[in-house]
Order: sequence, then structure tokens, then C-alpha cells
Amino acid sequence: MTTYRIRFRALSIEPLPVDVAGRLTQAVSDTPSAESIEVAVSDLAANTVESTFVIDVATDKMVDAARDGSRLAQESLWTAGIDAKLVELNVLRSSG
Repeated sequence: MTTYRIRFRALSIEPLPVDVAGRLTQAVSDTPSAESIEVAVSDLAANTVESTFVIDVATDKMVDAARDGSRLAQESLWTAGIDAKLVELNVLRSSG
């Protein structure tokens, strides 16, 4: 297993609710296969929200981590009830 750090940012065309960061933090924490490592942050003026989590990938392939990380990020947004699109996805292999 290889551990990857996934950081994502999503953009909404609609104004985000003031509790969006808390909702996303909870959704990421509740998502199977993802371990939340930071509290989500939002920029209500820019209609963006960001979160970071780690996942374990059976292969040592970044493409697999990117695919799984993207799916889990989108699932977290959906679970939190946030209508936003991923605009950034950073995938970093852990060094430990």
C-alpha cells in the first residue's frame, strides 16, 4: 500500500452556505477509505471550498491515487450537499 495526500478545491456557481467548511469536514471524515487530516476551509466571496485527506492505494501508481482521490472528493462534496465542481486536485505521495 502507498499513502497519498489529496488536496482539492471546488467552485460553486451559486453562493455557498456559511457552514460549508464544517459540512465538508464532516463529509470527508465520514467517507470510507479517506482519512481527513485538515479542517476544510472556504472562501465565500470566491464560492470555493478546499479540503485535504489521505488515502491508501494498493498500487504505487499516482494515476490510481488521482482517480480514487477525485472520486472521493466528489463523493464528499455530494455527501455534504455542496453543488460544486472540482477545479483543482493535488496528489502527493507520502514520504513515510
